[in-house]
Amino acid sequence: MKAKEDESRDQKILELYLACRTQEEIAKEVGLTQPRIKQITDEFINSGNPAEIYNAPTSLQYTNLWEFNSCDPEYGEKGYPGRMPGQIIENLLWYYTQPFDVVLDPMAGGGTTMDASKSNY
Repeated sequence: MKAKEDESRDQKILELYLACRTQEEIAKEVGLTQPRIKQITDEFINSGNPAEIYNAPTSLQYTNLWEFNSCDPEYGEKGYPGRMPGQIIENLLWYYTQPFDVVLDPMAGGGTTMDASKSNY
């Protein structure tokens, strides 16, 4: 029973971490100390082979010319002007980042980069 509670708590910690919440904010929300939050997130980040944790996106294209017929409805705000296919962001993230890298999207816009980043964990 305790193991299931810990697993559920750790999953919540990871979700908050991936939502860019600070360790202090996470600690306050789940009722643990900041050093314990750091320990839990470090254990997850350093556990196993990232290829075993993360699955390649289904949109992954192996050539240097990417073609997508439409925007994936799971990525970004629908109807946002200038919206780009989230599959492009998926491919860029897969090829050019490592798990838990910090990704900066200075334009932010409709949230496509944030959605694509979260979908691959």
